[in-house]
Amino acid sequence: MGRIVISNQIESLAKIEKKNEMQGFVVNKQTKIGSLNIVSYHKRLRRIENVYINGDDYCISAGTLTYNKAIGTEALKGIFEAFDGDVDKLRKQILGNYCLCICKNGVVSIFVDKYHVYKVFYQIVNGRITLSSDLIDVLLGISDFDESEYDLMLESFQCSPYGENTFVKDVKKLLGRQIILIDTGKNNIEVRNIGYEREHKQHNDIDAAAKFMASKIQEGYRQLTEGFGQDVGINMTGGLDSRVVLGGCLAAGIKPTLLHAQGNSPAVTGTEVGDLKCVESMSKKIGLSVLLMDWKCTYPDNFNLWDDLFAKYGFDYKFYGGNPNFFTSYESLGSSIPLVLETGLFGECMRIREQYNERKNPFENIQAFLQEYQLSGTNSSYLVRDDFYSNSHNLFDYVKDKFSSDLRAFGFNPDGPLSMDQFEEIRYVHHRSTDAVLINFLNQLTGCISVLSTEQVCEYLYDSTREFRAYGTLQLKIIENLSQELFNIPFFSHCRECVVNKSDCRLYRKVSFNERVGEFLRTLGLKDSSFYSLLRNLKYKFLKNDSGVQHNMVYSSELDRILPAVKQSIDADTDVIPKYINTDHIPSDDSLIHIIYYAMNIHGLKLIKQGVFK
Repeated sequence: MGRIVISNQIESLAKIEKKNEMQGFVVNKQTKIGSLNIVSYHKRLRRIENVYINGDDYCISAGTLTYNKAIGTEALKGIFEAFDGDVDKLRKQILGNYCLCICKNGVVSIFVDKYHVYKVFYQIVNGRITLSSDLIDVLLGISDFDESEYDLMLESFQCSPYGENTFVKDVKKLLGRQIILIDTGKNNIEVRNIGYEREHKQHNDIDAAAKFMASKIQEGYRQLTEGFGQDVGINMTGGLDSRVVLGGCLAAGIKPTLLHAQGNSPAVTGTEVGDLKCVESMSKKIGLSVLLMDWKCTYPDNFNLWDDLFAKYGFDYKFYGGNPNFFTSYESLGSSIPLVLETGLFGECMRIREQYNERKNPFENIQAFLQEYQLSGTNSSYLVRDDFYSNSHNLFDYVKDKFSSDLRAFGFNPDGPLSMDQFEEIRYVHHRSTDAVLINFLNQLTGCISVLSTEQVCEYLYDSTREFRAYGTLQLKIIENLSQELFNIPFFSHCRECVVNKSDCRLYRKVSFNERVGEFLRTLGLKDSSFYSLLRNLKYKFLKNDSGVQHNMVYSSELDRILPAVKQSIDADTDVIPKYINTDHIPSDDSLIHIIYYAMNIHGLKLIKQGVFK
């Protein structure tokens, strides 16, 4: 299903239906029990039946799932018959990213996949409920909503607030550890906590661990193909994560179509020719078809399209700064788009962050984790800079409180040491919301499941040590177990060529000329920034044909063009949305895309307040 809406508010429902029709969604089924209305919408491009009706009872899904080798109505019939109120027992048998709405004997149960990859938003006030897989649908039922300042900053710079919060006050996101129960006879609505637990498996040998994890990944893709057949596509790059996905498909007997996009903006789209070369190599050696997509865009000229894009896609319009070709590249495929799409998302947990390859000491507690990692990266460090965001200190305390609550819910003690062996699982408590953004958008177009995000697979990937994950060794061994042929094809990861040292199965980035010079100068004790600036200027002057120089020159040129336009947009919207950041201190580095996200978030809120969907 492309979208689900549940409401007992007639006026709100009328507004929502009008808006979804305007956006191009087609109603699949509308049903009512008591005062509760449920509307299911088809996906935009490929239709998968998402409703099973049994008299006054029903089972309706949103997102994408397969159950007992079936999809569509057959799968939902099986789910309906199997559901006895035990959510965890049922979810173990379902592969997917989804929301389920099951009505039995007048009681409606609503829940999402265990790790809430599929997003559902809701507001409950005095027995009134509006729920949808689109945040804007819920906002249309609120006469006068207010943004949540801290959550707006987190949505913009970390792609998601923490826990059940959204960046609008009093609107919540349904979590995997929750279920909404609606007794339609008594008109009673309850959000119940169903808890969280998982089994743990200890591995003492990295080769055995890699073999075991590869088998679980293969099993996940076997379940996928039993439901959806061979009509699978992968958004492919030259990196490790999408390589695992492709390896899982091949091991399960799937010959997927590879989708790859090339843009022209180092600052925004970030696509690289190195990725394309790897994809072409995989296609040629394994015999896979490739769909090349054009994401070229002239920034910031496209900012003039924001209003139109928002009207059609809502807050999803933020992809790559409102790049119209991103949307066109998928929608132009029409019914030829694969029945189910995959990505390389949710694969990073198989390796440790590069800066922690050698770190053995745990983080002292959640405070240290935030200071040293979570709020110190390129995109997040500005959240705790007073000159950029005056409420930075209060935001830090807010994040600490919310993240601590999330960690406790997943069985961690935020007040004690946080082990490096647990680092990736702790990181994913919040980071999975970032990876989920594309999954949710693609689910509006066609089927989309991130197999690596499902409980059937990800829980096994979390059970590893820092030592196994360091330098990508575990992930490389998993790829080798899935497909020796893929393992032998060169890697291109995070915009850099990479080399596999096969003697110790470690992945190393090729060191650039700049890095080699910088390291040499540091050994001489030369650290003055002005000296480095002089060398950089000399390089730009005399090595203009160098690919790295050309890349950086284009990037700098883009910053000079884009930043003033972003600042102008933010300043123009402060007549409706308060100005939370200092636009005179906008950073001019890799955080540019998140500054654009901030501008687009407040612009979208302004458009809703001004009645764009009336």
